[in-house]
Amino acid sequence: MPFSDYARKIQAAPPEQYQASIIEMRNAIAARMQSNLIYSNESHYWSRKVLKAYKAAVGTLPLTVVLYLRRQDEDLQAQYMQNVVDRDARESRSIRDINKHTLNLLQLLSDYDEVFGRYNLVPRIYDKHGFYNGNIFEDFFLATGLQFPESAQYPGKSTSNISRGRLYIEILRLANQRRKPNTHADNMSRIDEYLGNNAFKSDGSDYSFLSRSEENAIMEEYAATNSEVARKYFGLDDGILFRDRSLAENEKEMNCSDDATMQADANRIYALIFPD
Repeated sequence: MPFSDYARKIQAAPPEQYQASIIEMRNAIAARMQSNLIYSNESHYWSRKVLKAYKAAVGTLPLTVVLYLRRQDEDLQAQYMQNVVDRDARESRSIRDINKHTLNLLQLLSDYDEVFGRYNLVPRIYDKHGFYNGNIFEDFFLATGLQFPESAQYPGKSTSNISRGRLYIEILRLANQRRKPNTHADNMSRIDEYLGNNAFKSDGSDYSFLSRSEENAIMEEYAATNSEVARKYFGLDDGILFRDRSLAENEKEMNCSDDATMQADANRIYALIFPD
């Protein structure tokens, strides 16, 4: 069972079941003590309740916590996309409905710091330009002090997360809202079939949900805390946590469709895919 499943169970556990949930996780860890155990989870925020439970389950075993931190404007958009794609999320109304508390990196690091200790934390910036050899898998191994296997094969698109384009996400959002909840898988398969190869896009020009002014406003909102994170956890005296976007990235975003155009396209194509 992945860590995220244990974490969600602990998060929802009433007081009388809290300890039993910790023991269940501890037994799963103990069964794999003969080797390095990696729990990987793309989560934007776990409560202190979950973090403390995980620390209790790990006990005295050696522990390294690697945290990849994203720019808040990118993280907000990633959360929105995940909310729409997630089979358990039926109400994906707007990117503005995302809980911004999860974007406070200083609070997140402070919570992990308090529970696990600074010496166990390895914060990294989620930026492909900054990954070791430009690869997050190699970067993760380096961060944990392990040697990346030379024989390792990178997962392909069919076995890893698929980045769906903005148009796809908006059509799926409409389908999830307008059709019965138990048709989520059918919604995705019908969109996949209609859009074909155009259903999956991972380049910046097809991913942004925010205008440049909205992105700038979000980054300005977290400028002070990001600066503190840069100095406190990365030893950056200049207080700059995230690099400036390249000219090429800026041009991609400048060429993105505006929100009104995207919504109009999504509604038009939705009607073609789901005439029923």
